[in-house]
Amino acid sequence: MEITSTASSYNISTDESALLAIKNRITSDPNNLLLNNWTQATPFCNWYGVTCGTRHTTRVTSLRLLSTALSGTIPKEIGSLSFLVFLEFGNNSFQGDIPQEIGFLRQLRHLSLQFNELTGLIPQSFGSLGRLRLLDLSNNNLVGTIPFSIFNISSLRVIDFNDNQLHGTLPMDICGNLPRVLGLSASSNQLGGELPSLSKCTQAIYISLSRNQFTGKKIELLLWCLLAISLPCVEACDGSCRSMQEVYPRKLVTSQYFKGYIWDGII
Repeated sequence: MEITSTASSYNISTDESALLAIKNRITSDPNNLLLNNWTQATPFCNWYGVTCGTRHTTRVTSLRLLSTALSGTIPKEIGSLSFLVFLEFGNNSFQGDIPQEIGFLRQLRHLSLQFNELTGLIPQSFGSLGRLRLLDLSNNNLVGTIPFSIFNISSLRVIDFNDNQLHGTLPMDICGNLPRVLGLSASSNQLGGELPSLSKCTQAIYISLSRNQFTGKKIELLLWCLLAISLPCVEACDGSCRSMQEVYPRKLVTSQYFKGYIWDGII
């Protein structure tokens, strides 16, 4: 049974209307966080998980509903929260597609939707989030390809696509337009093609591309791995690398040259 709310006779703002649309799409709220708190008896800037700006005092700048056991879908009206900087819906049970309207939130810096049950495609509109610093879509059921435009958002520090059903390829010069990226994860998907170059990932401290379907000659994959060990932590070897155990002695791949390097299926 859906949790519903209706607007009273007074005029409500665009942001409050968007929040009520979110509430209307919640199908389970076991802790009654929204049911009891997101009411017009309380100013919406004081609602649970909602923060408004200090300058624009009636505009929502942060919406954090992390680990609140909520179920439901995300409505397109969320794209009306045009001052939003932080959006955190992680560790819940949100379902359905990610609305493309999130890509209209040009002030957004932190987008966290991990550990839900989201399906469908990653919206192409995400490439317009020019101020984004963190994008976490991990541990969902997303399909399709990763929009290459996301890898052109130069402000990004952390990108996580782990544990979805994504396919297609990655940009060959994956950090070419990501000069500040610190972490990049896309493990446990169905990505293929050649492994990307890490030559411009100079600020990265963590890269994980394991458990995918990357192709290439064994020696090329080995050289890629050797280049990658300059990073503090890299997981890159997928199923193709398992066959290296047949060619290269285990002593080599477990030697000091691979310290901090996780070979999926070998070490």
